[in-house]
Amino acid sequence: MLTFLLNILSVVTGQLGPNYNPYFYDVMIYIFTIVFLFFILMIISIVYFLRRKSKHKKYGPQKTQEETQFWVCPNCGGNTQMKESRQYCPSCKFYLPS
Repeated sequence: MLTFLLNILSVVTGQLGPNYNPYFYDVMIYIFTIVFLFFILMIISIVYFLRRKSKHKKYGPQKTQEETQFWVCPNCGGNTQMKESRQYCPSCKFYLPS
C-alpha cells in the first residue's frame, strides 16, 4: 500500500520540472471540473427533493376548490366552512343539509 502511494506521488511530482507534460494538468483540470459539476448537481437535486418532500408535511395535503368554497347559511346569512367534508355554519353551530 505504501509503495502504491509513493508511486502515485512520484508520478504527480514527476510532472514538475524537466519532465513536465502539459496534458497532465489539462486532464486534471478537466476531471476536477466534471467532478465539481457532478457534485453541484447532486447537491441541487438533493435540496430540490428534500424541499419538495417537506412541503407536503409542512403544509399538509393541498385543499381542493370545493373544500375552500364558502356558502351562505340560509338561517343567519353568514359564511359557512367545510368541516368533516360537510358545510358547517360556525355562528348557528350546525351542519347544513347536503
